[in-house]
Amino acid sequence: QATPSSDGTSTTAGSDPSLAPTTTVSTPRPTLPDPNPEVAVEWTEASISGVESIDQIVVTGEGFIAYRFDEAPVAFTSPDGVEWTDRTVETDYSISSDVIPWRAGYVALGWSGQGEEDDDVLMTSPDGFAWSAQPFELEPPELGVFSSYDVDGLAISDSGFVITGILYRGEGGPDEHKFVTWASEDGSAWTLANDPFPPGSFVHDVFGVGDGFLAHDSTNVYASQDGLTWSQVSSPWGETWLAHPGLVWWNESVVAADPFTEELWVVESDFSFAKSRDLSTLPGAGPYDVRVETVAAGPMGIVLAGHLETPQCEEIPDVVISKEGVQVTIGIGEETFFLTVMDEGSGEILVDVLWGSVEWDTVVQEQEEGISILDPETLDEIVFITHAESDTARAKAYADLGCPDPSQAEEPTRVLWFSPDGETWSIIDLGETFGIDDWPEVVVGDDALILHWSGWQLGIPEDEDPENVPPGVVWVGRLVSP
Repeated sequence: QATPSSDGTSTTAGSDPSLAPTTTVSTPRPTLPDPNPEVAVEWTEASISGVESIDQIVVTGEGFIAYRFDEAPVAFTSPDGVEWTDRTVETDYSISSDVIPWRAGYVALGWSGQGEEDDDVLMTSPDGFAWSAQPFELEPPELGVFSSYDVDGLAISDSGFVITGILYRGEGGPDEHKFVTWASEDGSAWTLANDPFPPGSFVHDVFGVGDGFLAHDSTNVYASQDGLTWSQVSSPWGETWLAHPGLVWWNESVVAADPFTEELWVVESDFSFAKSRDLSTLPGAGPYDVRVETVAAGPMGIVLAGHLETPQCEEIPDVVISKEGVQVTIGIGEETFFLTVMDEGSGEILVDVLWGSVEWDTVVQEQEEGISILDPETLDEIVFITHAESDTARAKAYADLGCPDPSQAEEPTRVLWFSPDGETWSIIDLGETFGIDDWPEVVVGDDALILHWSGWQLGIPEDEDPENVPPGVVWVGRLVSP
């Protein structure tokens, strides 16, 4: 059973050498507004919460299906997301992709795991529980400089099926991966496209739209009618990194959020029309920056998972301390932090070292009450700077720039924003509401929001054995009747 956090505070330590690295400060959470009563959500913990481990939750015409993709898949069904019943999954294959609702049933990729010719199959089911398998073979892609490849995912539209694959080089760098596609009208005969996207594209989001497909590589959008030939689409956000998963299908439109310009886009499926919303006006924003990490959408509305954070300075100021006839300056250079000590009378530089160097470790000595700076030649102490003096100088440096001191910034607060229409929003503080300060997987149904935290998010076991990972947590939200 999830419970709210007790005090809403945490202790953080600075990671900036100019910010007195041994000092710790208590950072309070921002005070958030009460949920908008027009779109207030009431939460109930699901019966499978804390009992079962879940890999995927699917919205159906009758409610929800939850899957655990072990070697023998397991399923649970619920009409409301709260009460769940386990169901038998009838298949001899393992499900190896997300289950996709399609027409009057469901589709997924599967495999036997036996290394046989019919190892890869296209799985179909009328109800999500009884599955039939259709074996298929994919033409291997041209590896070239790459060493291996994997089948990555499945997309479906009215024109057929697309399977995406990733080629791996294994050497790192911008050209470490390459993406290919296979397309099929019926799921049995597949055609390979070796170079469907420009070199360097990291396509991670492909889905069917009407009788075609859309793909996204975090900065660009591509469209295709057949899944083989792709063309870049001029998007309203230009070339920018979008919040995960990139593009989301909602009410015959595409939704995307730019976490850096703080905009939410709702776009016609053919990209002929788009409108945006300024995310800096979301509830709770006020003096804080909005950062959207993920977007989810469905019949009930749109959910943004992100956090509120104290605005940061665009630059790190030099911290200057005058004491005992010398001026100590700690700042950021071209590559790393530096520390200099200057004789205020003669202007002579007595110390000039870079953070992380042997010289820094020699002349900058950490003490319980501050730092002692030594003469590089004699190792005699030149000056002792207390943490309080460093804190005061740092605060002044940021104040002179008109920026908040990062060491005094409030802790970023992880939240959800919900809107039924993309216009009216309510905010949910995850830590305060559920006692879990992490973003859940969000599934948006007809009249319910499903939030799912995996066991890995609740605490990694000491032995890191997957079998000892605790079950996940599932909560269900519904609009409060006015």
